[in-house]
Amino acid sequence: MNWYKVLKIVIVCCLVSFHSTRAAPPEIDIKTDPTGKLVSIKVKSDNLFMRNIIEGDYKHYRQIFSNPITMAQYMDGSIRPDDEIKERYEKYLSWWQSGRPFTSYLVYLDENEAKTFLQNNEQKDLSSPFTKILSAEQPQAELKSLGLSLESFTEEFEASRKIFMGHVLLEEGEDRLGEGIETDAELSYVFLPAFWSKGYGTEAVKNIIELAKIFHQRDFLLDSHPIDTLIATALPENPGSCKVLEKNRFTFTPQMEEEKYGALRRLYIRPLSEGEHGAA
Repeated sequence: MNWYKVLKIVIVCCLVSFHSTRAAPPEIDIKTDPTGKLVSIKVKSDNLFMRNIIEGDYKHYRQIFSNPITMAQYMDGSIRPDDEIKERYEKYLSWWQSGRPFTSYLVYLDENEAKTFLQNNEQKDLSSPFTKILSAEQPQAELKSLGLSLESFTEEFEASRKIFMGHVLLEEGEDRLGEGIETDAELSYVFLPAFWSKGYGTEAVKNIIELAKIFHQRDFLLDSHPIDTLIATALPENPGSCKVLEKNRFTFTPQMEEEKYGALRRLYIRPLSEGEHGAA
C-alpha cells in the first residue's frame, strides 16, 4: 500500500470537510427610498433571519424583558416593568424611523432551522435545564410566557414559518477615552432561554458585526461620526455570553473591566478593520 497516497487522500478529505462546514457569510439586504432614507434591513445566515424593528414589535420586547430567566443575566438581574419596556421599544423604534441604522434587530430561527428545532425537542422538556429556578409544577401558561413551551413555539411557527428568539442592539457607546476608544458602537443582546448554548447567539452577533462593517463602509454616522470599533460587556459569571463575544473575535484583558448596573463586567472590544468590510 502506498501510504503517501493514503495520507494525501486523507488530507484532501479533511480540507474539503473543513471548507464545507465553514459558515457562509450572511446575506444582507439594505433597502433605501429615492432620498436615501433607510426602508428596511434584513439579514439571512445559515440558521437565522434578522430584521430591523417595526411597529407592532412591542410584544417581542415584553417577551424577553419580562422573562426572569433571561433577565437574570442582563442589566441588574431583574425583570423590567411594563412602562420601561414600552419606553425601550418606543426609543428603538424612533431611532429606526429617524433613519438611524443603529437600533434593535429582531432575531428568528429561519424556516428550516425552526423545523429542526421543533423536531429535535419534540420529546424534550425545554424547562428541564432551569429546574433550580422553576417550581416542580409550573403551569403551561407560565412556561409559555417564559419562552419554554414547545406548544407556543409550534403555534408561532405554524403562523409565521419562523420562531422569535431575541434581539441584538447596536447603539452609541459610552465615552471610554481611558481605554483609547473614541468612535464606537455598543453591542448587546438578549435571547430566550430555550435557544441558549446552541450557537445561535454567536451567529446572531456575527451577523450584526458584518452589518456594522457595511455601516462603516457606507459612512453611516452615529451622532455625526463613523464607527470604527464595537464594544460589548458581559458578566464574568456568564461564560456563555463571554464565549459568544470571544468566538466573534472580541478581545478582553483583566484590566478592561467596568462597573455597570451594580456589577463588575468585562469590557470587550472589536475593531472594524479596513480589510474586513462586508458586502450588501
